[in-house]
Amino acid sequence: MSDYSDKIFNGDIAKPLDLAAICGGRQRLEVDIGSGMGRFILARAAAHPETQFIGIERLKPRVQKIARKAARAGLDNVFMVRLEALYVLRHMLPEHSVARFYLFFPDPWPKRRHSGHRVFNDEFRYLVWTRLAEGGDLQVATDSDAYFADMEAQMASDPFFRRIAPVERTEAERTNFELIFRAQGLVPHEAGFAAVPAAEAGAEAVAALHAADEARRERFWAEEMPHGESVHVVGIGGVGMSAIAQAYLDAGAEVTGSDRLADAGDSTPVLDALRKQGVVVSPQDGSGIGEATTLAVVSTAIEEDNKDLVEARRRGVETIHRSAALERLTDGRVTVAVAGTSGKSTTTALLGWILAEAGLDPAVINGASVVGWDAGGDRVGSVRHGEGELMVFEADESDRSFLRFNPDWAIVTNETPDHFNEEETRALFAQFKSQVKNEVVEGLPDDFAWRPSESSPWKSRFTAYGREWTVALPGGHNCQNACQAARMALALGADEAKVRRALLTFPGVERRLQRVGKIGEGALVIDDYGHNPAKLGAAMRTVATAHARMAVLWRPHGYAPLRKMLEPLAEAFAGTLRKDDELLLLPVYDAGGTADRSINSDALAGAIRRLGYAGVREVSDIAEADKALRAFSAEAGSEGAILICGARDPALPRLARQLAESTNH
Repeated sequence: MSDYSDKIFNGDIAKPLDLAAICGGRQRLEVDIGSGMGRFILARAAAHPETQFIGIERLKPRVQKIARKAARAGLDNVFMVRLEALYVLRHMLPEHSVARFYLFFPDPWPKRRHSGHRVFNDEFRYLVWTRLAEGGDLQVATDSDAYFADMEAQMASDPFFRRIAPVERTEAERTNFELIFRAQGLVPHEAGFAAVPAAEAGAEAVAALHAADEARRERFWAEEMPHGESVHVVGIGGVGMSAIAQAYLDAGAEVTGSDRLADAGDSTPVLDALRKQGVVVSPQDGSGIGEATTLAVVSTAIEEDNKDLVEARRRGVETIHRSAALERLTDGRVTVAVAGTSGKSTTTALLGWILAEAGLDPAVINGASVVGWDAGGDRVGSVRHGEGELMVFEADESDRSFLRFNPDWAIVTNETPDHFNEEETRALFAQFKSQVKNEVVEGLPDDFAWRPSESSPWKSRFTAYGREWTVALPGGHNCQNACQAARMALALGADEAKVRRALLTFPGVERRLQRVGKIGEGALVIDDYGHNPAKLGAAMRTVATAHARMAVLWRPHGYAPLRKMLEPLAEAFAGTLRKDDELLLLPVYDAGGTADRSINSDALAGAIRRLGYAGVREVSDIAEADKALRAFSAEAGSEGAILICGARDPALPRLARQLAESTNH
């Protein structure tokens, strides 16, 4: 903090603020409660250099960003305090010292059971009134109808405030959240409340006010403080569950977890990253559920006799589905859900990347890792710990859990049958879209067209909305993803120039056509998560545009999905692969449980051959696949590509890296 440390409080929190030193001779002090990204306080301070502004914000990155911007702008009348607002008001601001308080777009805590968390309450009103100088006032703004009605009701019955007109603000003084809200054509609620002088309120009323606060303080010390949340994630190594674990860590919870890989003494980079953050990963034998556990999170894949689930219920630990946990993590945010049968992970990653590059600092919870978001292996790369108002998350239709959400905005990438037939799929997505509060971005504009970039087969160009765009990803499907992500980013207020730049710098998604490396001087190794016909077809077509020959290794991720998608899978492989390509099929990935194991990859191989494609063969295990792919590389040379596809099995990305790290010798 070298060049802006003097703009951030770093003193003794047990003592009042030294206002004489902070204000530097300025007679008027105004306090911004919950400064957010700082747009308001910086603009207001620039317009009123005669006034000292103190911003209260508990999130460190925001405090540092505001202080840094103030220093760069030469604003010596901005000072930031990184503490909870009520603590600062009660213990650090002297009585009758503040000319005006601002409370703009506080967390509305919209759910009825959470409304008690709102900052605007009896204690807040008392502290504001006692800290305001004579003639001082409180200015509020919110987009929540319910919250504003609550504020008005409280103030109407409070004899220490009277309603006044809201302060006029310039466009530059609108908060980031407010700009998003106004871009939708909506106008927030605003009001001002002036402090009634003590003499006018009367000595008896003032004495009663102080007595009520003293009683409130006594109740506080008599209460048993709640324990911090300790979350146990069952199946913590999975792509969705590891993201939930990381998000809870970012929210300050203690996290434990269990995974079947731990049963076998195995690990993955994701489990290693969680362990680095202090997560204890145990076998799924119930031992991970302890006295401190307050919440257990499970997925649809967890069966009723799972020992962790049984132990959690025995102990009376609250147990919720992953989607319910995700819903809780989105509380208080402006939410953007990304749904669709295919492409939602890449689109979620693209949108999160664009919004971050545009300066909106979103939180992101995705079903796949973005390259670089893992902080060198120290965290799970499918989660971005943003401090802005926006949260972007992938919403899963496979178990209908996306119907739990009522997001503010949404993208629907496509609606093709996968887990349900076409009629059921359409009905589910129609219901989901009806629950979105604002715009749903779906489909493509009439002028959409794409082509590979002339400079690189791993970049693409597309036309949309009368303009041409370039994205650092290959294939038409990725151009569609980028088109929808860009459209949503613009709707959320991102600058178009920054959107374009972000598309060019996007580093890619792990296991989404991820180029891992070459086998010596031979074939390029590509790792992909493709597990349904649409995803596999898109991946194979994209690789085919850049390589004369291709070997595809695929492992079905479950018996039920293979049975359900057998014919469409056969058509995708037989209709896409060329005569000189090769297809290797591993046995179904067996995750245990009570699955019907009456089908396997030999059924798929037979269906593919019946459609006229002869280049398919079964391999019994990873070792046999390794040998076959090396042989292909030696024959195809640098013109060949190896595409390793499949979900769930950690051995697949390991094989990709093992091949790329070796040579043919």
